[in-house]
Amino acid sequence: MSIAGKDHVYQSIWSTLLAIRQHNKLYGNSLQKQINIVAIPGLGTSFGSVPVDEVPRQMSMAYQNFLFSLSPFQNYYHQQIQDLVTLF
Repeated sequence: MSIAGKDHVYQSIWSTLLAIRQHNKLYGNSLQKQINIVAIPGLGTSFGSVPVDEVPRQMSMAYQNFLFSLSPFQNYYHQQIQDLVTLF
């Protein structure tokens, strides 16, 4: 099913980063059990039909927003406003 035009890639990366943060908090005293390296493929590019230039944009935006600790709701509404501005 096509997910082009949606923010599923963004939300997937955001959720992954939150899960890693939670995992690392749980194992804060054990560096061997913490997640330090993550490899993520281009989500949504095959059956999802997301354009190959859109995937890294959403992935990068999720990562940057995660680093600056904006809440997912702020990011979602910010993106919706950007999309509306782009249309007009």
